[in-house]
Amino acid sequence: MYVLAQYIRERGYDGRSLGLKLLVTFGEILYDWQRDEFAKVFGCPTADEYGATEVGVIAYGHPCGEMHIMDDYMIVEIIKSDPQDEFGEVIVTNLENWGSPLIRYNLQDLAFPFEESYPCPLSLGFSRLESVVGRHNDTIRLPDGRIVHSAFFTALMKRLEYVQNFQVNQKLPDSFEVLIVTDTEEEARTAERYIQARIHKHLGTVDVCVKRVSAIPTKASGKFRFVRSEVEWNDLL
Repeated sequence: MYVLAQYIRERGYDGRSLGLKLLVTFGEILYDWQRDEFAKVFGCPTADEYGATEVGVIAYGHPCGEMHIMDDYMIVEIIKSDPQDEFGEVIVTNLENWGSPLIRYNLQDLAFPFEESYPCPLSLGFSRLESVVGRHNDTIRLPDGRIVHSAFFTALMKRLEYVQNFQVNQKLPDSFEVLIVTDTEEEARTAERYIQARIHKHLGTVDVCVKRVSAIPTKASGKFRFVRSEVEWNDLL
């Protein structure tokens, strides 16, 4: 959807002429800057859908800013490995799948639980998630135990408007490879200095290798991941 929105904007087409009332996104993490782009190009709000092939739709994003869980046929638990963690693993039980029941099934997804300190302003009455972080390997865990959300890298890279695409790969607990797509070598060198400086400032003493490439392939499913970790979490515990 973001690639389509860019295509429409760069060619001067009027995306609002499509008359869309709502854009529903799913399959990848939806970032605020993508949501903003959709609003500008299509002139309509975006509802993010969170689900899984095994259990179907789990939650929907609503105008109140939170994700509401489909409580009528789904039980969702957020289990933290450490009580101090801000987010935990998503555990689901589907109440409608009589052919192949999945009870307390670990999706290997990570999400922020919602603190039920105030009611939904829309009075929908469903349980809520604050947000979905992504898969285990979409999140960076450093040797000192700190967990880095993938949004850190997307926010960092959005400041480099000449970087057309990027991907951060955590090769080792303290080693990162950053792939970038730029038009020129000069842009790549400028980006490399900025990326290394910012990562070292916020993540500490880690090895950062920045490589300029012509394109970054998607997964076989067609999904694209901005951040990938090849490090098993258990190796860092």
